[in-house]
Amino acid sequence: MLAAGILLLGGCAALIATSEPLPGDESAPTADDGGSDEGLFGGGGGAGEGKLVDNRNLDDVFDASAGGFEGATVEIAGQAYDREGDLLLVYGDAENATKPIQVTGSTEGVSSDDYVLVKGTLTGAGSYETVLGANEETLDVEASSVESISEKQASRLANPTTREVTYDVEQTKSDFTVRIKSLAWTEKTTKMAIEAENDSSDAVTLDATSASIKQGSRQYDQDFENADDTTSAFDSAIRPGVTKKGTLTFERVKRSRGKVEIDFDWYSDDIDILDPKPFQFTLELRK
Repeated sequence: MLAAGILLLGGCAALIATSEPLPGDESAPTADDGGSDEGLFGGGGGAGEGKLVDNRNLDDVFDASAGGFEGATVEIAGQAYDREGDLLLVYGDAENATKPIQVTGSTEGVSSDDYVLVKGTLTGAGSYETVLGANEETLDVEASSVESISEKQASRLANPTTREVTYDVEQTKSDFTVRIKSLAWTEKTTKMAIEAENDSSDAVTLDATSASIKQGSRQYDQDFENADDTTSAFDSAIRPGVTKKGTLTFERVKRSRGKVEIDFDWYSDDIDILDPKPFQFTLELRK
């Protein structure tokens, strides 16, 4: 059990750290562990051994006050917001600054405000006390590693793919080919994996970042805040003989509404191609 300590959180809150499970956790209802995922690390021998706690089922684990999850493998992307010695405080929901987690163990090299990937073992639930005297529940994690990651990487890990449909459709114009490889859905976005291959003799530019998805009268624009780093692959011209790959991130498209359309404008350094017609794709979502 950690010794009780007080930690000012930006002048707004103080922490009382405990690493023991809350009373009654042993009989708390077991929340859905999100499927058959297996942990990457050995469990702690508790009721949760063999389970995985990640961003997908974090709400369930908090609702159960960690009951039925003690000893589970943890793999959570979040944001560090304070520390005292080896005790690191991490928001499991970085976007909303909620779901606080008390992390001990391998926390060296991480600073407050870093986006992090926490891997380790869930040891129970604890709490911290605000300056107003309110108790806020936390989860307690013994970390095997805490890795600093980018904000975009944290967002991707916190919003994993829930469904993916493969298409692998292509169109070619003047020896320049555009392929749509797949569509993938997260809770917040729709991601489109594309390729652009230039078999012509001149440099070609694909205006991928201006593309939007159309579904009837509805238009879904790109969500650059949650975009993958690979989107930048299309910022520059594609030289002859080069294939570029990347993923475009859009506002979340509703699969129940059926097919979608997407156009890609492009430009060639070939002076004979003055006004190239766009690539126009129609995709059926109900595959």
